[in-house]
Amino acid sequence: MNESAVIRVKGDVLMSVPDSVQYMTPYVLREQEDWFEDEIKFLRGYLRPGMRVIDIGANYGLYTTAMARAVGAAGRVWAVEPCSNTAAHLRESLALNDFAQVTLIQAALSDQVGTARLRLERDPEQNALLGEGETADTVEEVSLNTLDRLVTKQGCAGIDFIKMDAEGAEERIVTGGMTFLNHESPLIMYEAFTDKMNDRLIDCFAGIGYASYRLVPGLDLLEPFQAGRDYPYLLNLFCCKADRAVALVAGGVLSEGNDPELPAMTPGAWWREELTQRPFARAFRSAWLTDAERAAGLGRAEYETALALYGVAHDPAHSATVRHAALKAAYKRVLAVCKQAPTPFRVSTAARIAQELGERRQALDLIGRAYQLATQPGYSSLEEPFLPASAAFEDIEPGKEFKPWLTAMLIDHYEALILMSSYQAGQGNLQNLEGLCATGFQRPEMERRRQLMRMRHGLQAKPSAAAVLAAARPDNLNPEYWAGKAL
Repeated sequence: MNESAVIRVKGDVLMSVPDSVQYMTPYVLREQEDWFEDEIKFLRGYLRPGMRVIDIGANYGLYTTAMARAVGAAGRVWAVEPCSNTAAHLRESLALNDFAQVTLIQAALSDQVGTARLRLERDPEQNALLGEGETADTVEEVSLNTLDRLVTKQGCAGIDFIKMDAEGAEERIVTGGMTFLNHESPLIMYEAFTDKMNDRLIDCFAGIGYASYRLVPGLDLLEPFQAGRDYPYLLNLFCCKADRAVALVAGGVLSEGNDPELPAMTPGAWWREELTQRPFARAFRSAWLTDAERAAGLGRAEYETALALYGVAHDPAHSATVRHAALKAAYKRVLAVCKQAPTPFRVSTAARIAQELGERRQALDLIGRAYQLATQPGYSSLEEPFLPASAAFEDIEPGKEFKPWLTAMLIDHYEALILMSSYQAGQGNLQNLEGLCATGFQRPEMERRRQLMRMRHGLQAKPSAAAVLAAARPDNLNPEYWAGKAL
C-alpha cells in the first residue's frame, strides 16, 4: 500500500488515502474535505440508524464510511471493492473510525463466478474489469462474484440502499443479481454517465421495474428522470420499484414531478421575515426595507413572488412535490424578471435557484451574466433583496465593501461549479483563485484549491500557512496539514 495520509472529512469521518495530491481522491479530499458529488450529502440525510446498505465499487470508501456513520452501530454496510491497494486503505479507514458495522468484501461483481483481470489506472476511480481479449499495462487478478451469490453467502436481507459504481460493469451486475433485485426493493444509486448517458442501463433497470430518478441538490430530494433531456454535469441516477417510491414520497424525499396547487403567500413576507436575518443581509437590511416602500415596476412584484416561492420550496411543512414545484415556479418567474429588467442581484438569485434545481450549466451562464452587470462602468445598484449565488456567502458579511464582496462571491462560485474539482483545472482557473486572495473575501476552500493547484503543477513544494486555514472550523477541518503537521 502507498504511504498513507489521514484526512478529516465532513460527517465526522477519518479517511486513509495515498499521501499525494497527484492522485484524484486525496486531492479532492484536501480541497473540499468531502467528495464532489451532491449525492453523498443527500445520503447522509436519507439514511437512518439501523438501515442496511451495500456499496458496490467502494474504492477508497468515501460512500462506505459516510453510510456507516449514517446507519450507525445498529446498521450494516457491505462494501465490495476488488483492488487490493484501495481495499487496504479502506480497511485502515474502517479501523480509524471503529466501524465494526462494515463488512469489506474484496471482490468484483459481475454475471459469473470465478476470477477476472482488473485494469489498474493511475486514479483507481477508473479501474475496470477487462473483457475477453482486452489488455492493459497494469493488471491485477481479482475474485469475481455475482450479487445473488454474495447476498446469499453474506445474509444480506432487508437491504434499504445500494450504491453501484463499477465502471461499466453495472449491466452485468444486474444480470447476476436478478433473483435478489426481484425479491428485494432497495433504493439504488448508480453511475449513469461516463462519456455519455448510459441509456442501456437505465432501460435495464426499467425492465425489472426500477424507475429512475435524479437528485434535486438544493432540496435534497429526488425527481423523476426525463429520458431524452440534456443533463450537463449529471453523473448518477437513483432507481427503485413502485413500493419504495411510495415510501420515499411519504418520507418527503421524492417529488412526484407534477404541478400541484401551490399555497397562498404574501410576496414580500418571506424576504422580510427570513432573508433579512441572514448574516450577509445585515449590510443591506435597512436599504431593502426602505426601497421596498417605494419600489414599483421593473418586475418588482413578480420578483418578490419568486422569492416567496423560494421560501415555500425550503419550508419542510410542505410535501416534496409542493416544494419541488415551488422551486421550479420560482426559477421560471425570476428568469422572466431577469429578461425584463436584469440587475446583478436578480441574476444572482436566478443562478442560486438554477444550481439548487441541478441546472448547473444554466447557473454558470447566469453567474457570468451577473458578473458582467456588477462590473459594468457606471452601474448603479438597485437596492433589493436577493439570494447570493453561493450559499456559502450567506455567512460572509460584506460590511461596507459591497462591490468586492459581490464580485468575489461570483468568482468563487464560478470556480466551485465550472469543474467537479480543480484537479482538472488549468492556469486560467489558478489566476482566478490568485485574484480572490486580494479581495478579503476568500473562503478556506478556495485557498486550499489555490495551494493544491500550485503544488500539483510544481509552483509550490508543500502546504503553506495561511490565516484563513489556521483554525479548525466547519469549513476547514484539517488545519494541521496547512501548518505542515501530520494529523
